[in-house]
Amino acid sequence: MGRPARKKRLTTFSLICIGLSALLGLFLLSKRLEAQPKGKAPPLAAPLPAALPSAPPKATDGADAGAAAPAKKEEAEPAKADKGKDDKDELPAEDALNSATVQPNGSLVHTKGPFKSPFANPDFGKAAEVKVGLQISQIMSYDIKEGTFDATFYLSLTSATPMPDHLNLAYPNGKIDNVYVMADRPTFKLYRINGTFRSPPDLRKYPFDSQELTIQIEENSKGVDQLKLVPDEQYTRFGANFEIAGWDLKYLEARSLSRDMPPRFENDDLYYGRYICRIGIARFGASAIFSVYVPALVIVVIGLLAMWVTPDEMEVRSNGGAPMLAGAVLFHFSLIQSIPATAYLTKADKLMVGVYLSLLMNMISTWFFFVVDEENHDKVFKIARVLVPVLTLILMIFVIVV
Repeated sequence: MGRPARKKRLTTFSLICIGLSALLGLFLLSKRLEAQPKGKAPPLAAPLPAALPSAPPKATDGADAGAAAPAKKEEAEPAKADKGKDDKDELPAEDALNSATVQPNGSLVHTKGPFKSPFANPDFGKAAEVKVGLQISQIMSYDIKEGTFDATFYLSLTSATPMPDHLNLAYPNGKIDNVYVMADRPTFKLYRINGTFRSPPDLRKYPFDSQELTIQIEENSKGVDQLKLVPDEQYTRFGANFEIAGWDLKYLEARSLSRDMPPRFENDDLYYGRYICRIGIARFGASAIFSVYVPALVIVVIGLLAMWVTPDEMEVRSNGGAPMLAGAVLFHFSLIQSIPATAYLTKADKLMVGVYLSLLMNMISTWFFFVVDEENHDKVFKIARVLVPVLTLILMIFVIVV
């Protein structure tokens, strides 16, 4: 009577553990389903005011130096108070619009120059080639779940010929908090900028993932017929003692491109320049191993130790399977809490799938003792003790490599 009662208790205990694991597994599955793409979110963008003010005049004609002066909207556009309540800022290209020709259908077009857009300026002459330098002082508060980071950097614009008046710099992937104008001359401008930027993470290789943080800058009121942005490699660099906590710096690069927007109206063929700075970072390997792989492998090893427990100690053998499965689900849950929900499997997810399959094979080998005759217990014990560890080794190598 004692042996059937013990088997009944073990079966009940195993079913309870499996039920708890199934509930946690369904919760994890629901989190993954929530990550399925449902539409594109609008980009985070907050352009600067239409015109940046000049630095305060000095008593002498010396070069700009010293502390930065904060930009003031009141000084930038003193005539704004005369506008009606429904008026908007004047278009920076108002002069270009006035020189455009009105077509019979009411549209505006420039009949000379390479661009027909009414926002083009065929009378500007040769476009100013502006060298863009960017020195990153610090990057803080990188939140991989949101894909956002705070950055403080110096932005320099240098040109051999005068730049167009009233530049309208915008940051398509960022929201600017503060802009300090340190120099504002026709051929040289220097700003100190602080803001929050967004770079969606790629977690397919998590926890051995590398991320790319980007800072995008564009001039969205002056086309390439007036202004061309060129990266200044010599002055695109990190500040002294620059680091990002928890990440290893890999590279810093900059490039420029001409952004072609979808046509908004007839003859909308003007391109606009965009400057992109990319910062490559990677997670430290030792941290990834000890925070993800070591705990998962410990769970597998503890489960495999039950393979050497004889059939006479079924209670001990069962404790090496079902409880470890519940522990694996809880560990997996803690992993996905530190990263955003994704529509794909990360390397950590694949590792945990291998852990689940290993524990499942362990539990199946234990259940066999309840379905076969008692005289075959020794045979099942010998086969499972060899087969399960070998299959687990092959499985874990596969999920780690793939």
